[in-house]
This record gives sequence, C-alpha cells and structure tokens, in this order.
Amino acid sequence: RRSGSSPLLEPQLVDSQFGISLVGSSTPTPAMKLILSVACVSATAVTPTQKVIQLLQEMMAKGKEEKEAEEVKFAKFSQWCTNMEGSKSDAIAKEKATIEELVAEIEKLNADVKELTGEISELDQTMTTLKTDIKAATSVRGMEKSDYVATHTDYSESLDALDRAISVLKKNAHDSKQTEESFLQLSRTAANIMPQSVQRAIASFLQMQSTDIYEQAPEAHGYEFQGAGIIDMLEDLKNKFRKERSGLEKTELDQKHDYELLVQTLSDEIEAATKTRERKAASKAKKMKRAAEAEGEQKDEEADLAADSEYLADLKSECEVKHTDFAARQKLRGEEIEAIGKAIDILSSDDVSGAAERNLPGLVQRGSSLLQLRRRSAEYSPSQAKVAVYLQEQSARLGSALLAQVAESADADPFKKVKKMIK
Repeated sequence: RRSGSSPLLEPQLVDSQFGISLVGSSTPTPAMKLILSVACVSATAVTPTQKVIQLLQEMMAKGKEEKEAEEVKFAKFSQWCTNMEGSKSDAIAKEKATIEELVAEIEKLNADVKELTGEISELDQTMTTLKTDIKAATSVRGMEKSDYVATHTDYSESLDALDRAISVLKKNAHDSKQTEESFLQLSRTAANIMPQSVQRAIASFLQMQSTDIYEQAPEAHGYEFQGAGIIDMLEDLKNKFRKERSGLEKTELDQKHDYELLVQTLSDEIEAATKTRERKAASKAKKMKRAAEAEGEQKDEEADLAADSEYLADLKSECEVKHTDFAARQKLRGEEIEAIGKAIDILSSDDVSGAAERNLPGLVQRGSSLLQLRRRSAEYSPSQAKVAVYLQEQSARLGSALLAQVAESADADPFKKVKKMIK
C-alpha cells in the first residue's frame, strides 16, 4: 500500500504463480468473491491447480474409456466385415459354380436338341418311304388283283364253253351249224388261254365240217373218228384249264397274303417310327423348355453374381476406409492421452503444485490482503506457459481440437474449469 492511499484495490491483481488477474474496484465483485471463496476452500481442501490436474485426469480416464469402447465396437464391426466378406465370397463362388453348371447343361441340352432334330427328320423320311412302299405295294396288288380277276374269268368262261362244246359234240354230232357255233364261242372265250395247237385243231375241225364230205357215205366212219378225237382233246383242255385256274387261285391267295403281310410289316414299322418320333419330339420339347429355363436361371445367377460382386467390392472398400479411420482415431486418442498425461506431469511438478499448495492457502490462512494477492499475481507462471505451449504444439501436430481447447484454457485461465465446476 502506498502511503496516504486509500485501502482500495489496485487496478489489476495478479497471482504470480497461477496467473489470476482481477480488475480492481473499491467494492469486491462477484468474480472476486468467487475466487476468494475458492481460495478459502482450497486452504482446507485442494488447490485450483489440483482441481485442474483432477480435471485433466478425468479427461484422460474418459479418453481411455472411449478409446477402449471404440476398440470393442470396432472389433464387432471388423468381425461383421469378416463374416460378410466370407458369406459374400461363398455366395459368389457358389454362383460361379452354378453358372458353370448351367452353361454346361445348356450346351448339353442344345446338343441333344440338335441330335433329336436330326433323328426326327430321319424318322420322318423313313415313314414317308414306308408309306410310299405301302402305296406302291397296294398299286401292284391292285394290278395283280385285276389280272387275277380277268384271267380267272377267262378260265371260268372257257371251262363253261368247253362243257358246252363237248356236250354239243356228244349230243349233236351231225348238227354242223350248232357245233360250229359252240366252237366259235369257245375260240373267242378261251383265245387268251387256249394253246395254239388246240386253236389250230379246232379251226381245222371247223373247216372240215363246213365241206360237203359229210354227205359222202364211204367217209362217214372217218368223220366220227375225227369228232371223237376232238372231244378227247377238249376234255384234256378242260382238265388243263381247271388245274391252271386252281393254280391261279392259289397264286392269288399267296399274293394276297404276301401283300397283307408286307402292308402289316410296313404299317408296324410306321407305327413304331411314329411312336419313336413322338417320344423323341416330346424329349426334344422337354429339353428345349429346360434349356430356356436354364438360360433364364443363368441370367438370374449372373445378375446375382454382379450384384454380390459389387456389394463385396463396396463392403471391402467401406470396411477398409473404416479400418483406416479407426486406426487414425485410435492413434489420435492415444497421442491425446499421452499429451494430457504429460500436461498432468508438468502441472504435478514441484514448481507448480508445490507453489500453489504453499502460497495460496497461506495467503488466506495469514489473512493476507487482496493487495498481496494482486502483487503475487503480477508474474505469469512459466509452468502454465510451458503447459499451454506444449498442448498447442501437440494439438497442431495431431490436429486435435480437444488439445487445442485444453491449451487455450491453460493459457488463458487455469481456474476457468474450476470456476465452472463450482458453478
């Protein structure tokens, strides 16, 4: 106190150890009262520096807790990434295998369809040939039937004519006119089947009968002999025609049987070919349908493969980014914790905490005036400056907003956190 001055506070009161500055007035302000109250409490409890140390320790403990919590959380996330990558990788491998199987199946189905198409075409050609053979056989059979009917009719009519001629010769040997008519009818009826020798004999007989030698009595016996020879010849011819007609009938039956057997065989082959064709056509249709389904499944699998591959790539990228971010955050948290711990070490040194424990409680206990506190506060604490500079450097190096705030508080007012806690 200057001599003659009033007991008013000086314009500025600074504690040399803790950097507390107070704007003086004749009446204590609420802030002054707060600081004095803190000083009084500290005299019997803890000093403001210890409060700051305690705050930093709490910050460090909270940082460690958050760091460990983030490690646990990221471990779960990392496990999720591993599980998802494994799951998607398995799905992709399965989809690739399925696509390969589908491609092989489609190729096999298309090859089968092509083969079946060729086989069906061959069957169609075979059936066409068989049907043509049946038509040809039917045509031949029709001609055979027509020839048989015509020939059989000739034989039947010839036999009838022979019966009539023989009957006329036997009953009316001297009726030249009736005999001539019978032989002429026989010649016309059996012209196609009668041997030439028989035809010549009949013609000779008719010519002889048309002359007048029949009226000459000495020659009558010769005529009778000639007529009897003709009858014998006609009887032989009749027997011959009957045998030939029977042979013709047997041939007709054989030809008919052969035709029916041929047609039956060809029809059976057509039926078998038809069934085979139907079976192959059904198999072809089934394979074509399956091939179309497999192609659709292949497209779906390829779409799933593309989606899963894209998802896996994004997943790996996201997990890698988060892993990098996590590592950076962990490193930053560790360095922040380390910086705070170093700051605590500085504030906990004898130069800082010892002076605070000695001076500030002593000021209150000895009843020192605010003027003494003001004078002691005029000096700026080197330790406080050291802590502030250190924290500022670390915040700049690490890019830590937390350390920047702590450095600002340490540089401006080490009691600010304490006053907030008191409030």
